[in-house]
Amino acid sequence: MAEVEINDSMLVVKLNKMEKIQSLHGDISIPLGQITDVEIDNYIHRSADLFGFKIGTKIPGVMAVATITWKSRKIFAAIHHDTPRGLKIKLTAANFDELLLGLENPEGVKGLLDSVIQNSKNV
Repeated sequence: MAEVEINDSMLVVKLNKMEKIQSLHGDISIPLGQITDVEIDNYIHRSADLFGFKIGTKIPGVMAVATITWKSRKIFAAIHHDTPRGLKIKLTAANFDELLLGLENPEGVKGLLDSVIQNSKNV
């Protein structure tokens, strides 16, 4: 399962070795200032079940570890069968328009991101 970390002013999505192979992608680093919204999605698989061009592994309703291009949007998904809940992280001026991440504790990660983003705006 992908892990979310905050390093300095960056959101880092760390992929394990298998996810890197499945997605044909390495870890993802996004400046915190490029995050426009973070929302909890109670069925994150549905959000990843988009038609469109994909690079990586995607089995609808089961897993998505891929870059998906759909309606001129570029989305990176890291979702597994055992993480049906997760976060939608909307971005601006980044390599992706949105990240879809299946997480065991989306509330905790959202709280951390909201706090760090709010603190960075107050500086």
